[in-house]
Amino acid sequence: MLEKIILQRNTILLLGGLAIFGGAMSVLADIYSAYLPNLAMSTATSVSLDSVANILSAKSHEDHLVGSTLGQFFIPFHIFGWLLLFLALAPANMTLRLLVLVFSVYITIIGASLHASLLYAGAIARSGEQKIVNQVGEFFNITSYTLVAGVVIFGCVVAFLILSRRSLYPRWVVLISPLGYLMITTLIVAALPVTSQSISAFITATGFNLPCTLLHIATTVVLLRQSKQPEENS
Repeated sequence: MLEKIILQRNTILLLGGLAIFGGAMSVLADIYSAYLPNLAMSTATSVSLDSVANILSAKSHEDHLVGSTLGQFFIPFHIFGWLLLFLALAPANMTLRLLVLVFSVYITIIGASLHASLLYAGAIARSGEQKIVNQVGEFFNITSYTLVAGVVIFGCVVAFLILSRRSLYPRWVVLISPLGYLMITTLIVAALPVTSQSISAFITATGFNLPCTLLHIATTVVLLRQSKQPEENS
């Protein structure tokens, strides 16, 4: 019953629109919080406080205030997209689909929490108090690497379901899924010359929210096409 309601065209447009808008705002949050054209993370998964302290300390309090606010209030919008993902995985086992949904919501909550904390992490990094940086880093690193592990696990499961045709997605969508995007952009960053550091910085700073947003766009398109089929067959 719930699936029939969500599969209605207007509902798909609403949930997809909210997910895409929230994703775009989340990418903007990444830019405010962690993007500097002259400083790049080595990869999107290099997320320990020590690894990003130089970037955080170079950002202003005002940028972090905007970035953390956007992240806290708009990263949760990804959940609208995960509801649609649940439907797009229709050929898969119901239990597996529910597990993917619950897990994706769980890591989204962790992501919003981590992003909001960048305001505090940035202030601490700017203080230059290494002892405090180390103390805060103990918790920051647990949270950040839990998020990385969660995204990788989520990405592997979604990629497997797409490639094994247990979803409504065409197989090429795996390239813009979180796992495919991370693998491709990691190779791109490694191949880019030092002069292209601004591109590397953008890719790594937006390494999680951007692929999730791309997946929301693909999910919305796939489900809109699926919702037309009953009409065309009638």
